Amino acid sequence: MSVEIITGRSWMSYDGNDPEIRVAVKAAETHSTRHSPLKKLLANPKCCRELQIFFRRAYHGQKQPEIPQTQNHRRR
Repeated sequence: MSVEIITGRSWMSYDGNDPEIRVAVKAAETHSTRHSPLKKLLANPKCCRELQIFFRRAYHGQKQPEIPQTQNHRRR
């Protein structure tokens, strides 16, 4: 919920292409407990990553294809 307050966007306004998240949003729209489908998404690392991307784009106000990955470089 904190990220929703910070970005001003709800997870239910997800505009990406992940079918699992889209199904969860539709389920949340019809259920009285909207966070039950969200709990299932957060247990899935792929969906969790996709929601991170969604909220990062919302925070920066622009489309970003993904969150930059940190690379582990070996020192020689």
